[in-house]
Amino acid sequence: IAVQSETNTFSNAITGVTLQANSADPGNPVEVTVGLADDDFVQLVSDFVDQFNTTTDMLANYITEKPIADPATDEDYRTGILNGDFDLQSTKSEIRMRTTGYIDTTQPDYQIL
Repeated sequence: IAVQSETNTFSNAITGVTLQANSADPGNPVEVTVGLADDDFVQLVSDFVDQFNTTTDMLANYITEKPIADPATDEDYRTGILNGDFDLQSTKSEIRMRTTGYIDTTQPDYQIL
């Protein structure tokens, strides 16, 4: 496609992409290839998985932590206070369902995270 701009920035040529022209030669067309930065994508997914695991492990620990039988300190009283908490169990379940369950999409290859 041919595009023109009064500045060296093109933001309406490709949806979601801003092109910055550093030099131009009107006699030679410029070829631009846009693709995924695979390494960045892999890192983002890895970071997401790490955070997902950290969060669900933390919730599981709060849900299963047993209260101290004869608490003596404030910390003892706080230990196990969320044991069996229904809202926390629901939250953990909802997180898991939304990230590992099927989604309604017209693209059959992308129905599961």
